[in-house]
Amino acid sequence: MQNDLENNSWQNEFPTLAKMPKETPFAVPENYFESLTQRIKTDVSLAELKAKDFTIPENYFEKLQSEIVAKTNQKKTIGFNYYALIRYAAAASVVLIIASSIWMMQSKSKQMNTLTEVELQREQLLYELKEEDILDEINTSKQIENADADDMEAYILNNYTEKDITQEYKNK
Repeated sequence: MQNDLENNSWQNEFPTLAKMPKETPFAVPENYFESLTQRIKTDVSLAELKAKDFTIPENYFEKLQSEIVAKTNQKKTIGFNYYALIRYAAAASVVLIIASSIWMMQSKSKQMNTLTEVELQREQLLYELKEEDILDEINTSKQIENADADDMEAYILNNYTEKDITQEYKNK
Protein backbone atom coordinates (compact mmCIF):
# COMPACT_ATOMS: atom_id res chain seq x y z
CA MET A 1 0.00 0.00 0.00
CA GLN A 2 2.80 2.35 0.90
CA ASN A 3 4.48 1.43 -2.37
CA ASP A 4 1.37 2.39 -4.39
CA LEU A 5 1.20 5.76 -2.63
CA GLU A 6 4.81 6.48 -3.48
CA ASN A 7 4.33 5.43 -7.10
CA ASN A 8 1.20 7.54 -7.47
CA SER A 9 2.55 10.68 -5.76
CA TRP A 10 4.16 11.86 -8.99
CA GLN A 11 0.76 11.85 -10.64
CA ASN A 12 -0.39 14.53 -8.18
CA GLU A 13 2.70 16.63 -8.83
CA PHE A 14 2.68 16.28 -12.64
CA PRO A 15 -0.93 15.89 -13.81
CA THR A 16 -0.14 16.65 -17.47
CA LEU A 17 2.35 13.82 -17.58
CA ALA A 18 -0.13 11.46 -15.89
CA LYS A 19 -2.78 12.16 -18.60
CA MET A 20 -0.47 11.13 -21.46
CA PRO A 21 -1.03 7.64 -22.95
CA LYS A 22 1.31 4.91 -21.74
CA GLU A 23 2.42 3.78 -25.19
CA THR A 24 5.91 3.82 -26.69
CA PRO A 25 6.21 6.41 -29.48
CA PHE A 26 9.05 4.53 -31.17
CA ALA A 27 8.60 1.76 -33.73
CA VAL A 28 11.06 -0.94 -34.89
CA PRO A 29 10.67 -2.50 -38.36
CA GLU A 30 9.45 -6.07 -38.54
CA ASN A 31 12.11 -8.79 -38.10
CA TYR A 32 14.73 -6.11 -37.46
CA PHE A 33 16.64 -8.00 -34.79
CA GLU A 34 16.33 -11.37 -36.54
CA SER A 35 18.04 -10.07 -39.70
CA LEU A 36 20.54 -7.80 -37.92
CA THR A 37 23.38 -10.34 -37.60
CA GLN A 38 23.08 -11.29 -41.27
CA ARG A 39 23.29 -7.65 -42.37
CA ILE A 40 26.36 -7.01 -40.19
CA LYS A 41 28.17 -10.05 -41.63
CA THR A 42 27.36 -8.92 -45.17
CA ASP A 43 28.69 -5.41 -44.55
CA VAL A 44 31.93 -6.78 -43.05
CA SER A 45 32.55 -9.16 -45.94
CA LEU A 46 31.96 -6.36 -48.47
CA ALA A 47 34.47 -4.16 -46.65
CA GLU A 48 37.05 -6.98 -46.76
CA LEU A 49 36.53 -7.45 -50.47
CA LYS A 50 36.98 -3.73 -51.13
CA ALA A 51 40.23 -3.73 -49.12
CA LYS A 52 41.61 -6.66 -51.16
CA ASP A 53 40.71 -5.07 -54.46
CA PHE A 54 43.83 -3.01 -55.31
CA THR A 55 46.12 -2.82 -58.29
CA ILE A 56 49.75 -1.88 -58.83
CA PRO A 57 50.38 1.00 -61.25
CA GLU A 58 52.13 0.24 -64.51
CA ASN A 59 55.96 0.14 -64.38
CA TYR A 60 55.84 0.63 -60.61
CA PHE A 61 58.84 -1.56 -59.82
CA GLU A 62 60.91 -0.19 -62.73
CA LYS A 63 60.43 3.41 -61.52
CA LEU A 64 60.76 2.58 -57.83
CA GLN A 65 64.55 2.38 -57.68
CA SER A 66 65.09 5.64 -59.57
CA GLU A 67 62.56 7.47 -57.35
CA ILE A 68 64.27 6.23 -54.18
CA VAL A 69 67.69 7.32 -55.45
CA ALA A 70 66.31 10.73 -56.44
CA LYS A 71 64.79 11.25 -53.00
CA THR A 72 67.99 10.24 -51.17
CA ASN A 73 70.15 12.56 -53.31
CA GLN A 74 68.05 15.63 -52.54
CA LYS A 75 69.76 18.09 -50.25
CA LYS A 76 67.94 18.48 -47.01
CA THR A 77 67.66 21.95 -45.62
CA ILE A 78 67.56 22.24 -41.93
CA GLY A 79 65.46 25.16 -40.79
CA PHE A 80 66.62 27.23 -37.89
CA ASN A 81 64.01 28.00 -35.32
CA TYR A 82 64.53 31.65 -34.44
CA TYR A 83 61.71 31.60 -31.92
CA ALA A 84 63.55 29.01 -29.84
CA LEU A 85 66.66 31.19 -29.99
CA ILE A 86 64.69 34.19 -28.78
CA ARG A 87 63.23 32.17 -25.91
CA TYR A 88 66.67 30.97 -24.84
CA ALA A 89 68.11 34.47 -25.13
CA ALA A 90 65.28 35.89 -23.01
CA ALA A 91 65.76 33.21 -20.37
CA ALA A 92 69.52 33.79 -20.33
CA SER A 93 69.07 37.56 -19.95
CA VAL A 94 66.67 37.08 -17.03
CA VAL A 95 69.18 34.78 -15.33
CA LEU A 96 71.98 37.28 -16.01
CA ILE A 97 69.98 40.17 -14.54
CA ILE A 98 69.09 38.18 -11.42
CA ALA A 99 72.68 36.99 -10.95
CA SER A 100 74.13 40.49 -11.36
CA SER A 101 71.55 41.91 -8.94
CA ILE A 102 72.49 39.34 -6.33
CA TRP A 103 76.19 40.02 -6.86
CA MET A 104 75.70 43.78 -6.54
CA MET A 105 73.64 43.36 -3.38
CA GLN A 106 76.34 41.20 -1.82
CA SER A 107 79.13 43.62 -2.74
CA LYS A 108 77.15 46.54 -1.30
CA SER A 109 76.56 44.65 1.91
CA LYS A 110 80.32 43.93 2.15
CA GLN A 111 81.04 47.63 1.64
CA MET A 112 78.49 48.50 4.31
CA ASN A 113 80.14 46.03 6.67
CA THR A 114 83.55 47.57 5.93
CA LEU A 115 82.20 51.07 6.56
CA THR A 116 80.64 49.89 9.75
CA GLU A 117 83.98 48.46 10.90
CA VAL A 118 85.75 51.73 10.09
CA GLU A 119 83.11 53.69 11.97
CA LEU A 120 83.46 51.36 14.94
CA GLN A 121 87.23 51.86 14.95
CA ARG A 122 86.77 55.64 14.91
CA GLU A 123 84.29 55.43 17.75
CA GLN A 124 86.75 53.29 19.71
CA LEU A 125 89.49 55.86 19.14
CA LEU A 126 87.19 58.62 20.37
CA TYR A 127 86.47 56.69 23.56
CA GLU A 128 90.17 56.16 24.14
CA LEU A 129 90.94 59.89 23.92
CA LYS A 130 91.17 61.70 27.19
CA GLU A 131 88.81 64.55 27.85
CA GLU A 132 91.70 66.91 28.57
CA ASP A 133 93.24 66.23 25.13
CA ILE A 134 89.96 67.04 23.41
CA LEU A 135 89.57 70.30 25.35
CA ASP A 136 93.20 71.28 24.59
CA GLU A 137 92.58 70.66 20.88
CA ILE A 138 89.42 72.80 20.96
CA ASN A 139 91.26 75.60 22.74
CA THR A 140 94.16 75.38 20.29
CA SER A 141 91.82 75.57 17.30
CA LYS A 142 90.11 78.62 18.85
CA GLN A 143 93.49 80.25 19.40
CA ILE A 144 94.42 79.54 15.78
CA GLU A 145 91.19 81.11 14.55
CA ASN A 146 91.87 84.25 16.60
CA ALA A 147 95.59 84.36 15.81
CA ASP A 148 97.10 86.61 13.19
CA ALA A 149 99.66 85.57 10.54
CA ASP A 150 102.70 86.27 12.76
CA ASP A 151 101.36 84.08 15.58
CA MET A 152 100.66 81.22 13.13
CA GLU A 153 104.11 81.44 11.66
CA ALA A 154 105.67 81.33 15.11
CA TYR A 155 103.52 78.35 16.06
CA ILE A 156 104.49 76.39 12.93
CA LEU A 157 108.20 77.13 13.34
CA ASN A 158 108.14 76.15 17.01
CA ASN A 159 106.16 72.92 16.64
CA TYR A 160 107.26 71.52 13.24
CA THR A 161 110.60 70.79 11.61
CA GLU A 162 111.53 71.89 8.13
CA LYS A 163 111.32 68.28 6.96
CA ASP A 164 107.70 67.96 8.20
CA ILE A 165 106.70 71.12 6.38
CA THR A 166 108.25 70.09 3.04
CA GLN A 167 106.77 66.61 3.28
CA GLU A 168 103.33 68.06 3.95
CA TYR A 169 103.76 70.44 1.01
CA LYS A 170 104.73 67.56 -1.36
CA ASN A 171 101.71 65.46 -0.31
CA LYS A 172 99.32 68.21 -1.39
